[in-house]
Amino acid sequence: MRHVIFWLLAAAAFCSSASECPGRVDDWSKSFLSLRSVRGHFDGGPWTASVDRWGGERHQAMQCLARHATTEAAAATQITQWMGPPDERLSCPSAACQAFAADVAAAGELWVYHWRGQHDRLGFVITRGRVSAATWAHAGE
Repeated sequence: MRHVIFWLLAAAAFCSSASECPGRVDDWSKSFLSLRSVRGHFDGGPWTASVDRWGGERHQAMQCLARHATTEAAAATQITQWMGPPDERLSCPSAACQAFAADVAAAGELWVYHWRGQHDRLGFVITRGRVSAATWAHAGE
């Protein structure tokens, strides 16, 4: 039950935060790319609010990029331009894909970008070369 409540709260936070995306896609892209290589607490570095905090700059940029990509059904090549190459590319269907999110079995691939290391990640469901959905995998602590 605790996990169900966590996922409902995470989904609500994602939706409410994602609806507040000031700026343009180029702004979110610049923010994400500038913070992508910053090692935070979950990557073995010191706690860094801009990359580790819920709602921090990296988290917000990822949320806004995910919302925009799904709304526009962005091409996979566009995701690479906005965010660089994914940290992981999972072929679907597969056990790794299912472990990330149960609803992506029919997708061709899942492109995974780390927010806070392996701890919390954003996945783009890529179907026929386009983003068909975005999904988060949170550690749920």
